[in-house]
Amino acid sequence: MVLAVTEPTLSGLHDLQRIADLADHFGMDMMVCINRWDLNQQISQVMTKDNLVTAPVGTSLEGAKKLLHKNRIEKLLVIDDNGNLQGLITVKDIEKMEMYPNACKDHLGRLRVGAAIGVGPDRLERAEALIKAGADVIVIDTAHGHSKDVLTAVEEHKKHFSNCQLIAGNVATADGVAALIKAGVDAVKVGVGPGSICTTRVIAGVGVTTLNISGCNPVPKGVFTDTERSPVAAVL
Repeated sequence: MVLAVTEPTLSGLHDLQRIADLADHFGMDMMVCINRWDLNQQISQVMTKDNLVTAPVGTSLEGAKKLLHKNRIEKLLVIDDNGNLQGLITVKDIEKMEMYPNACKDHLGRLRVGAAIGVGPDRLERAEALIKAGADVIVIDTAHGHSKDVLTAVEEHKKHFSNCQLIAGNVATADGVAALIKAGVDAVKVGVGPGSICTTRVIAGVGVTTLNISGCNPVPKGVFTDTERSPVAAVL
């Protein structure tokens, strides 16, 4: 239960302006912490150095809560055996863990991120940029997923990005599910026009809600071999 430190990181020799620049670049609101100081000062000149409350790597949720409560603080530094910062636990982190215990997170404790692309000619370029930015899964998201363009896009994506998980849809029939599985998806997105702001039904006059997708099962025989595992249907 540690939020690991990843790039970007700064040393005490950087000035506060560097923090402001990074906050602006990554869309983080950090100026509340530094707007009372001269931004030309080094970080080491304004950071607290003495009497820091820390916890070792591997500290449990309950252990972190006790330290935070005992010391009346909201942020707990996680350090390794050499005194290097490895992570940060905050009161808000703990509250979110308790409120959303089943949140999907990676091994660093970060929420997993999915990003959608279409089937246009720039799809591979977009997918590559999203993967480089840190997306955990790519979604080929269309109103009608059981189509030649979608199946081709799935095959090309898996050919170029075999290590990236791929979800594709939307479909509402067993044949549609089978076609996407054969094309190489890791999961299938089911339901046509189920969203509150989706215009598929208005424009096309058709749709199947996620409450009425029984037609997606069973998948036709021959889609899976005895050693293959059925992808999870993503009801979104």
